Amino acid sequence: MNNPHILAIDAMNLLHRARSGFKLGDHYVAFNFLRGLRALIEKFAPTRVYLCLEGYPHIRHQVFPAYKANRIVDPSDIKKVTELNDFFKQANQTVDLVKNYFPISTIMHQNLEADDVIYNLIVNSWSSIPWTVVSTDTDFIQLLDFQHVNVYNPVKKQFLEPIKDYVIWKALRGDSSDNIPGIPDISDKRATEFVADPTTLANFFETDPEAFVLFKRNVQLIKFIRWTDEEALLLQSSKPERNWDAVKECFNKWDFKSLSNNDKFFSTFDPLFGAIT
Repeated sequence: MNNPHILAIDAMNLLHRARSGFKLGDHYVAFNFLRGLRALIEKFAPTRVYLCLEGYPHIRHQVFPAYKANRIVDPSDIKKVTELNDFFKQANQTVDLVKNYFPISTIMHQNLEADDVIYNLIVNSWSSIPWTVVSTDTDFIQLLDFQHVNVYNPVKKQFLEPIKDYVIWKALRGDSSDNIPGIPDISDKRATEFVADPTTLANFFETDPEAFVLFKRNVQLIKFIRWTDEEALLLQSSKPERNWDAVKECFNKWDFKSLSNNDKFFSTFDPLFGAIT
């Protein structure tokens, strides 16, 4: 019997990575994602798996309306719109397959992002049960303050290392991937120096109050959001299922010949996923 171990997967993060893998047919995102999922289960042997989906970041948009605005595709760019629509169609099909036929719980909070959901689940979990979070998003470094949590980057195939005062450093530098501008004229080196010397940072903000306003805003955007008891009730979670016949039928429908005709591949499913509840 496996020791208790919870695996939390940042779904959209990994689905986007699946876009850049093997591309053939109309369901290559699912093909790449499921191969990666199987490898993660094999590596970590979890007893519970959460596939964490994205809600709408209402709170962060209230703080900064341009949050993640860089990800909006120009409607006149027909090629990019078509590619994005195709991706989301494939992503939804992939999530539905996992949700309906795998012993994995899909979870989502309509008003929070996946990283906030994972954070809140960990905050409310037993510290005696280890968690592994799977994502390439470095914001999860914040979770390394918890002794029972590791964060694994599946692209680099390595665990993230703790960074002292990560939120302060990133609030100073900003985050271009989320369209969060940094404090003007603060380089990586200077941000590191400020983190190492809080007195110098405080003196800097005294001389530049506008920079302090931007810094406080960035902290709100980067730091995980703790939900209230009322907000926790809005969490949606699916019940883990297990139906390999349906998975194989879907693989046949999607023309995944290398998987659907591979009896050895399917024969490993039950022992591989067998410990997950």
